Amino acid sequence: MGRNLRSKRAIVWTVILLMFLVFEIYSGYPWLRLVIPGAILMWYALLAEDRGKIAIRKQRKGALN
Repeated sequence: MGRNLRSKRAIVWTVILLMFLVFEIYSGYPWLRLVIPGAILMWYALLAEDRGKIAIRKQRKGALN
C-alpha cells in the first residue's frame, strides 16, 4: 500500500469501516461471512495508490518485452 496509514484519509476510512463491521456483527447480519472479506477489500482499495501513480508507462514501438 502506498499511502501512509496515519494519514487523515486512512484514519477516517478505517473508522467508518470498523463502525460498519461492528453494526453488522451486532445486528446479526446473515451474510456476515461475506461482509468481513468485502470490508477488508474495500479498505485496501480505498487506501491504495492513486491510479495515475501505478500506471505502466507506454513502451516505444521498438522496445522488447
